[in-house]
Amino acid sequence: MYLHGLPEPCIREYDTLTSEERWGEQADVILANPPFMSPRGGIRPHARFAVQSRRSEVLFVDYIAGHLSPNGRAAIVVPEGIVFQNQAAHRELRRMLVQTSLMAVISLPAGVFNPYSGVKTSILVLDKRRAPRCGEILFIRVRNDGFDLGLQRRPIERNDLPVVLRVLRQFLGQGRVDPPAGLEVLAVGRDRICDDDECSLSADRYHEVCALHTAYPVVRVSQVVRSIAPPAKIPRWAYLEAGRFPVIDQSREAVAGWTNDEQALVHPAKPLVVFGDHTCAVKRVTQPFAQGADGIRILETADALLPDFLYWCLRLRPLAPDGYKRHFSRLRRYCLPLPPLDVQRDVVREIESYQNVIEGARRVVQHYMPRIVIDPAWPLCPIKEVARVTGGYGFPVAHQGRQGMPYPFLKVSDMNLPGNELRITVQNHTVDADALAAMGARTFPAGTVIFPKTGAAIATNKKRMLSREATFDNNVMGLVPDTRRLLPEYLLYWLLSFDLSTWASGARPPSMRKRTVEEHLLPVPELSVQRRVVKEIEAERRLVEANRALIVRFEAKASQALARIWAESE
Repeated sequence: MYLHGLPEPCIREYDTLTSEERWGEQADVILANPPFMSPRGGIRPHARFAVQSRRSEVLFVDYIAGHLSPNGRAAIVVPEGIVFQNQAAHRELRRMLVQTSLMAVISLPAGVFNPYSGVKTSILVLDKRRAPRCGEILFIRVRNDGFDLGLQRRPIERNDLPVVLRVLRQFLGQGRVDPPAGLEVLAVGRDRICDDDECSLSADRYHEVCALHTAYPVVRVSQVVRSIAPPAKIPRWAYLEAGRFPVIDQSREAVAGWTNDEQALVHPAKPLVVFGDHTCAVKRVTQPFAQGADGIRILETADALLPDFLYWCLRLRPLAPDGYKRHFSRLRRYCLPLPPLDVQRDVVREIESYQNVIEGARRVVQHYMPRIVIDPAWPLCPIKEVARVTGGYGFPVAHQGRQGMPYPFLKVSDMNLPGNELRITVQNHTVDADALAAMGARTFPAGTVIFPKTGAAIATNKKRMLSREATFDNNVMGLVPDTRRLLPEYLLYWLLSFDLSTWASGARPPSMRKRTVEEHLLPVPELSVQRRVVKEIEAERRLVEANRALIVRFEAKASQALARIWAESE
């Protein structure tokens, strides 16, 4: 609070949910990221809440809404359950907010709170003075917040937040909004939301109100498609690993299995769109196929709608799954502009040209693996002659994160790095110099190569390099290279094409023996040769990273191609 300009903050600590000590207080402004999890044993709240529940996220939102002054405002970070869960308390809370104070729901991408939590969240904006005079609630979906969504949260160019702030200010000030192209914004009437049995705060549920002014006709999906019933459904146990005809179900995979049963086939007269009723996965099918198990809708479009145009609309502006339930009724209400067929064809051609680039770049990213071409003339040395093989340490929790001179204390989970990254920079856990000394432990220098040494983690084949002096736990093994004979980068790139399970014992759970690793023969050419090899591989990795950036750029181009049509209908 001091850093935010409040040099003399008034802070009181007490149990908001079970104590009535300060129940009568009100606030003009509340900003909150309340706890999402209920403590072990649950909560025993007092009876003064408007909504009776034992869920902490429900009670905190209820408390905040109820303790705003008549002109009070609030912004609350909430888990997605508040938005769409169908429990009675969640429904009652949403209805109370819509009727009294809710002004906007800002949907954030999953991962914005990494590395601490990957929970999908939204921001509820409350204003008790404006809400009774405003007949609509604003929904905004944030796709990018200026950082990638990996554990490292590295800066990126795309950032929706400045535009979101501008749109929100306009809505709060004028009660209307002029949505800019590329930002998903929807204003929905309060009565429309209250008429919904679940009083859902998921924008996808209200897409049918999207078009008020349009250069093209706007239609619901139900007006331009018909469902095709398959002659039969292939149960999951009957999927074949190979066969003549693909089996398509609601999973994310394009083909879930195979069949030879010709009696179960659907024969497309033109491309069909397949919609996963529970998953909202969308697929385009042009060849004879069989429906797998249950849970898909096979859609044939009317003559005025190209199947490929519908497919890309649903791919680039998808329905978000609203829990594990059927979504076809929502899909039927999904609205889209219906430009002339030649305009649809132009949009599809443009998107597919971008998609070809995306798929090519994605194949490069997915299949590239650094590989050192070994010259038979290079000498082979046991690893123990050119690197020290070491295990980590088990630190009691009490020794972690103390004050002093902290060193990163790495675990197997810290080896999950985004994208093409191989050097560990995270510091989720630390241990101080005193704890190291007390345990008889030590740190390892930058350039140490580490990998999992026990359990199922071995199969992940993760190999990483320390970017600074650190230590690690006893589920990790490290190789500290003798830099007079072995470059750390050369060792890492050699290991990247090596299967760690070769070093694992047959015990359950599997583990690596230090001696096995030490005796393994490693090709060790002269340092000048190692530098050349490292330079070549790092040049390759820069090209792979460029392909990763290409994917992001062309995905944005594909979205913009569709947004131009949507912008005319919004």
